[in-house]
Amino acid sequence: MERNRNYQRRPADGPVIPLISTNPDLCIELEELLRRVRSITNDRVLRLPQVAAKTGRAPATIWKDVADLIWPAPFRIGERAVGWLQSEIDAIIEARVFASRSAQPLDMRVFVARLTAPKRGGG
Repeated sequence: MERNRNYQRRPADGPVIPLISTNPDLCIELEELLRRVRSITNDRVLRLPQVAAKTGRAPATIWKDVADLIWPAPFRIGERAVGWLQSEIDAIIEARVFASRSAQPLDMRVFVARLTAPKRGGG
């Protein structure tokens, strides 16, 4: 097994996954958060005003963060409507709280990519 400073340890033949944080305790907490979010089967769809109200962020800031890949992209719920999964927004808030309170760096691009990656068979 190889270990690089910026990557989790994986078997030589398996994929190398970027670390969400350099703090091992924070990584464990965030991995557990990802597992919990991925296990949710009945989820609510939030529209932009609901996401803005829930997070306290301006709609323009949310769209900027989507473009910067540090916020989950919305999905189409109609011809002219998009939404976000409540579980993903809750996970973003929780991850930012963990990172803030532990004073450890958090790579939001990696976290969002892992959060929004398609579920593999079985969750």
